[in-house]
Amino acid sequence: MQRLRQAGAVILAKANLSEWANFRGFAPFNGWSARGDFTRDPCGSSSGSAVAAAANFCAATVGTETDGSIVCPSGNNLIVGLKPTLGLISQEGIIPIAHSQDTAGPMCRTVTDVAIMLNVLRSPFGEVTGQSLPADYTSFLRRGSMQGARIGVDERYFTEDYGGEADLVAVARHGLDVMRSLGAILVPTDTSDPFGDDFKFYNDEFLVLLVEFKVDIAKYLSTLQKTNIRTLADLIAFNNANCPAEMKYYGQEIFELAEATSGDLKIPSTSRRAWRTCNLPATASTVRHSATTSTPSSRQVTATLPRPPRSRVIPT
Repeated sequence: MQRLRQAGAVILAKANLSEWANFRGFAPFNGWSARGDFTRDPCGSSSGSAVAAAANFCAATVGTETDGSIVCPSGNNLIVGLKPTLGLISQEGIIPIAHSQDTAGPMCRTVTDVAIMLNVLRSPFGEVTGQSLPADYTSFLRRGSMQGARIGVDERYFTEDYGGEADLVAVARHGLDVMRSLGAILVPTDTSDPFGDDFKFYNDEFLVLLVEFKVDIAKYLSTLQKTNIRTLADLIAFNNANCPAEMKYYGQEIFELAEATSGDLKIPSTSRRAWRTCNLPATASTVRHSATTSTPSSRQVTATLPRPPRSRVIPT
């Protein structure tokens, strides 16, 4: 924020997002928070940022992403979003999920605006510190810049077989063809199926997020004033105490899974089961993925790690 102001930007507002970046429970939608209500369902947790740019409320916006929450809402709102290399933009001030994946990034209406924003936002840390970085990202926006560029393409995501919609697949493949015609070299980057082998890849990543979240959120909360909430357990207790407002549509199963981890980044252990009880009328939205319910008057939801269908991405 400080770097944007120093560059002359006028900060208009903070936009609504999916509560806790949809990392609280198995949400059936994106773009809802107890404080800001709905920003329709634009995909991903940086929902307000995407909608604000698409609706021309502002020249540019900033979103945050752990896993899809910049690029997914950007795609659904027909704007340009960039998740930078981890370490290019400071994580300071970002409410964390996992320090190994969290980053801010520009969300704008044009590629040029994204390049301008990236020039301002970059504040290298970690492994990026000391690396040779471009003096000006807009310098790459020139005719002929695609000639000889090597671009990795995971072909699975450009097919209907992997859940892509026919009209969108056609548009995406046309874009790849245009890149080739401009001299780009498309390199296959397909790796293992993230939802294959009994979801091993997906579960491994999800476990990392759970373990890091318990530690990272406590560090973040320790910096705050005007609150006595300091740990993930405190957040869980707050949600239980304010259940009708906070959990009117879905629960906090992911919070509980994270709380069940060791809290030691060197010894990642987790319970694969979580539960919650909230005295609200039962609805279809109370059951997510592998969940089971008890009675309408006192719902107890038991859930294993989420198992999304192949065609669905759960952004954070």
